[in-house]
Amino acid sequence: MSDYAIFSIVPVEVWIDKRLTLEQVRVLGALLSFRGKNTNTVWPKREALAMRCAMPVAKISEATSSLVRLGWLEKNGRGGFSKPTSYTITIPESVTDPHSVTDADSGMPTVTESVTRMRVPHSVTRKELTSELTSEHTKREARARSGSRLPADWHLPDDWKAWAVEKLNWTPDRCQAVAEIFADHWRSVAGSKGAKADWAATWRNWCRRETGQPATGRRAPRPDSFADRDYGQGGRL
Repeated sequence: MSDYAIFSIVPVEVWIDKRLTLEQVRVLGALLSFRGKNTNTVWPKREALAMRCAMPVAKISEATSSLVRLGWLEKNGRGGFSKPTSYTITIPESVTDPHSVTDADSGMPTVTESVTRMRVPHSVTRKELTSELTSEHTKREARARSGSRLPADWHLPDDWKAWAVEKLNWTPDRCQAVAEIFADHWRSVAGSKGAKADWAATWRNWCRRETGQPATGRRAPRPDSFADRDYGQGGRL
């Protein structure tokens, strides 16, 4: 995903309304992507709409006019520099009742011919959206704090192996052997101690300890002279 991504918050009623064609859904979704938090009215140019929904400019007017007839839009202005077209996004009241919505090709009259249109209340939209986003953000933070366990089907990722080969001069066979020990160890650790927030960092620190490096990634300081070396633990001359 790019650093600058554009999203649309789409009412569930869009998926309920069987009258909408694919082109109409695409244009409606593009219009919703221009919507701000405090308004349901947008003023995009047809060229901007066409680019955002990947449709020819000539199809935009046809689609927006159809959305007006279906009760999804209120359209004001004819475009141009004097009075740009504004689109107010609405939700047909009848769409909330699935029995009142008929298929476009059923031959039956459309419900929008006889029902009133309902504008989305700004305060309710903001309240519900804020509550939903806050709840999801809280869940993500809780998962990040508690971490996760190593998956039961975990296998050493190629980029993890490449790091050990490049940084520690390990052979691929050694990487695989250490990975098996790594996996057995962490799968056997019970409770919260077996959960980690960053398994890639845990792997790197594990490998550093295998080679006698500090877990910070810095090599242990070398002695200044032969006399400073401690061979009391059986080190080689």
